Amino acid sequence: MKQKLIMRIILTIVLAAILFGCSSQELDQEETTDAAGLLDLESFLTNISDVSGDRYCKLTVKLVVTPQDAVSEINDDLLLKARIHDEVLRLLAAKSFEELKDPTGREAFREEMRVKLAALLPKGEVQQVLFAEFIVQ
Repeated sequence: MKQKLIMRIILTIVLAAILFGCSSQELDQEETTDAAGLLDLESFLTNISDVSGDRYCKLTVKLVVTPQDAVSEINDDLLLKARIHDEVLRLLAAKSFEELKDPTGREAFREEMRVKLAALLPKGEVQQVLFAEFIVQ
């Protein structure tokens, strides 16, 4: 009888520890998510290189930027926004149709864009590049 009571107490403590651990992990994830902001960029439409003829790409990009207040600072700085826009167009125009139609090529382009755009920011960091629209034709 005494052993059953001890086992129940231990089981209760273990369950409480597991539940508390999950709750603190969820809080940590919420804090991390809250720390990031979303920067909407305009849609881009540009020629891309292809030996068989004219090809185009239409791209809509969103950047996940930390800290969150960096988003408003970027939006307020028209010169920085113009530089970001120019860099995206420059990177996109340098890609071929073959590179952009392939999922692996798109992921490489996404990472290249993240690194190049992060270098432009005086404050903050580009955590992720999200494609809201990606059409190659």
